[in-house]
Amino acid sequence: MTNTAEISKGYTQAPKYSTITHDEGVHIHIDLPGVAKEAVSITSEKQQLKIVAKRENAQEESWSLLNQVERPSNYELALNVHSDLDLATTSAQLNKGVLKVSILKREDSLPKKINIAD
Repeated sequence: MTNTAEISKGYTQAPKYSTITHDEGVHIHIDLPGVAKEAVSITSEKQQLKIVAKRENAQEESWSLLNQVERPSNYELALNVHSDLDLATTSAQLNKGVLKVSILKREDSLPKKINIAD
């Protein structure tokens, strides 16, 4: 039988995520089940976005689990972002275990209408 202390150590894994591109930029949905807002760190450097999160163990030490499946306690994800996106415009929201990150395109990469001179 697996010791519950071994399970509480946890491990680190890359979370599952999906991207949705649109005319103004991109939305990234990242699955972070059981993670509190205060336990998420989002940083950017050059054209890379890094997300680090820690899930606290909600299991009481006196509990004996029937299903001894180990769940990750740490998540790390590093994404290289296209140069058309402006990381300075990054915004994020965590709701029900899903982190939604939005990044807008750089102003100079947006389509512009060019007028024809007379």
